[in-house]
Amino acid sequence: MLEEAGYRVLDAATADEALVLFKINQIDTLFTDIDMPGSMDGLGLVKAVRARWPATRIIVTSDAVRLTHRDMESGVFHLHENDGLIATIFRRWILKNPAR
Repeated sequence: MLEEAGYRVLDAATADEALVLFKINQIDTLFTDIDMPGSMDGLGLVKAVRARWPATRIIVTSDAVRLTHRDMESGVFHLHENDGLIATIFRRWILKNPAR
């Protein structure tokens, strides 16, 4: 879905791997799960990316944790995997936020 919308997709198994990818690539949008192995979880990754690359668009997802807008930093979009509408919501987000 993302590649079809014009995005280049990079995969990272851990937040540490994601930060390495950020250092060597120009990344516009971060899509992360909260539950990640490694030295930090997805929320830690969000904070690290916000601190170093503040213009990055961020989407956080989780099947175990429900967050409210008060839990997330400004400009961070949260999708709950059990909503059943994740694909529809994500497609709408892509349409409103085309690849740069």
